[in-house]
Amino acid sequence: MQRIYDKCRRREPLSREEAYRLYDEAPLQELALVADEVRRAVVPDPQVVT
Repeated sequence: MQRIYDKCRRREPLSREEAYRLYDEAPLQELALVADEVRRAVVPDPQVVT
C-alpha cells in the first residue's frame, strides 16, 4: 500500500488496479491522511476549503 500512497504524494496517475486496491484495502484513516497531504501540497492556504 505504501507504494501507492507514495505515488499519490507525487501526484502520479494511478492504474485502475491501484485505484481498486485503495478502494478495497486501504484503511480509511490512512487514505484520508494521504489525501490531506496532497491537498495541502496543492492548496497550502489553510483557509481554503476544497
